[in-house]
Amino acid sequence: MVAVIVKVEQEKVDLLVEQEPPQPPPKEEPQKKSRRRKLWEWTSFGEKSGWDWMELLIIPLVLALGGLLFSLAQDTRQQEIEERRAQAQRAAEEQRAQDEALQAYLEGMGSLLLDEDLRSSKADDEVRTLAEARTSTVLSRLDGSRKRSVVLFLYKSKLIQKDQPIVPLVDVDLSDADLSDADLSDADLRYADLSDARGITSEDLEKQAKSLGRTTMPDKTKHD
Repeated sequence: MVAVIVKVEQEKVDLLVEQEPPQPPPKEEPQKKSRRRKLWEWTSFGEKSGWDWMELLIIPLVLALGGLLFSLAQDTRQQEIEERRAQAQRAAEEQRAQDEALQAYLEGMGSLLLDEDLRSSKADDEVRTLAEARTSTVLSRLDGSRKRSVVLFLYKSKLIQKDQPIVPLVDVDLSDADLSDADLSDADLRYADLSDARGITSEDLEKQAKSLGRTTMPDKTKHD
């Protein structure tokens, strides 16, 4: 009887053992994360979307391009300022050179009048030839307003009028000259260039000048 009971109990134990669910295998320890994986997670690169990457790339490019354009604009502006300054300096130097040339001419002619008796000289005298050469040279270098100063000086010094002018204005450059109030009565203007001369008309020259053979008139026509 006892043996039967033991056997029954043993069968119950075996039945319980068979009915128990299988135990899962023990969890293995997680592998250590690599350095690259840690860095990836630490920087959150793995969480960046396509737009995030575009922002990271575009913003520095825009800033760099903006800085480049600003630098180019600054360089261009500085170059323009320097160019204007250089032009102003060249213009000032040119004006100074013309003033010096006019002053030297007036002083030289004054010396010929006072020391060399230019007014009493004869047609072939050296002093008269020198006066003509100086006048022709300075007129080719001066601007319109300073040419007017030369003509007025010659007129007031009585060197260009009368039947036999002491300093004839033959083949001189009076282009763009301001001839306002300049009396060219009896002046010899053969071959002279008066193109674009101001303050006087072609009709005025016809009335005043003694000779206009091949003269270029203010309206740029060539006189017979």
